[in-house]
Amino acid sequence: MIRKKKNLVLIILFLGVATMALVLTMSRGRVIDKKIPAVAAKADVAVNNLHFREIDGDKTRWEVVAEKAFYQKSEEMAYLEKVMVKLELANKRSFTIKGDKGYFNTKTKNVELRGNVQISSSEGEDLMTRKLTYLHQDKSIKTDEPVFLKTTQMEVKGVGMEFFLKSKDLILKSAVKAKIKGQL
Repeated sequence: MIRKKKNLVLIILFLGVATMALVLTMSRGRVIDKKIPAVAAKADVAVNNLHFREIDGDKTRWEVVAEKAFYQKSEEMAYLEKVMVKLELANKRSFTIKGDKGYFNTKTKNVELRGNVQISSSEGEDLMTRKLTYLHQDKSIKTDEPVFLKTTQMEVKGVGMEFFLKSKDLILKSAVKAKIKGQL
């Protein structure tokens, strides 16, 4: 049971790290945009087929790929379409985060991913939801949407989630169902 809780905490920790990487990527002014058709017309910067990679020595630490990216300085917003973030941690674990759209407020450093949000780890852990928001001031990740967490040993479903990066507390708000494989 402790191992299963540890795996769930690792998934949520990954979610936090992945969101922070997205925040860091965008806060360096390299990625951008929001309400795509309207924003594209007003964008200060627009990029097709964005591929940004941070390399440390001979290793890629993280990379961001997006079909389209826009930045609107007046709204301090960056917008991404078909976004994917890959992270490689020092412990050799890696994570891939995907979403149909990404929004980044360059002033508040809040990030939102919408549409088919999926986080996958190299250990076979997955998290899926429709929308995920990182609130920089609170250092928290939240959604009011259905959430599905899956590891090799368990599956957890719920509606609404809060994860606090500092305390590593995870709250599934309602309709929680869990399936644990193997012996307890």
